[in-house]
Amino acid sequence: MTDRSLAKTAFAAAALCCALATAAVADDAAPMPGAERAKGYLEPSELPDSVALLPPPPELGSAAENLDQQIARRAREFEGQTRFKLAALDADLSFPFEATGAAKNRYRHARPFMLDGRKTCQPEAEDDLRKNGSYPSGHTSIGWTWAEVLAEIAPDRADAVLARGRAFGESRIVCDAHWGSDVMEGRIVGAATVVKLHANADFRADLAKAKTELDAARAAGEPPQRDCAEEALALKQTPWLTP
Repeated sequence: MTDRSLAKTAFAAAALCCALATAAVADDAAPMPGAERAKGYLEPSELPDSVALLPPPPELGSAAENLDQQIARRAREFEGQTRFKLAALDADLSFPFEATGAAKNRYRHARPFMLDGRKTCQPEAEDDLRKNGSYPSGHTSIGWTWAEVLAEIAPDRADAVLARGRAFGESRIVCDAHWGSDVMEGRIVGAATVVKLHANADFRADLAKAKTELDAARAAGEPPQRDCAEEALALKQTPWLTP
């Protein structure tokens, strides 16, 4: 795999490895906070147009906004529990460009913690989050992109991988960093990004290489790098939060 795909696909496998039931990643592949970001396959001009793809965020007092509030209230029940700890793990990522940027800059939607005064699962990031619009969720877009790509690499595990990708985005609700509508629309942007990626020859070549590497790792019986039992317990607390 090329360096750019290694940083992306390997980190994705680390985040979703319990769903894949393997650890087909290089030890130094996952980008750490503050590390140099990997070059992506798509230039900013090639990313999906999130403003064109998505409706505006829910208006105050609307049925959609009421649903956001209901989802947020349910998510608050998990503060301090295993699901909250998993949400904090899911929050830790580093990535080059987010396809959600255009809509975030357009709407500048306030995040839940900015209104309810609660601490998120990542308090050290709150100052930066206040400067970055809530709608749609970039974490969700990234996580859903990873999930769709990994499901292609391991189609026999597609259901588990996609379910984990869904939960990855919903972790942002548990963190009190995003509304339900942010997460739902983030999945749309993630799916659109995968379509764009498939038009890129380098991506298609690396996808084939990644499948070969994963097959080899699974044949060798490589163990997961995460505590799958604890993760399964956390996810059982919230099979889903969004429609």
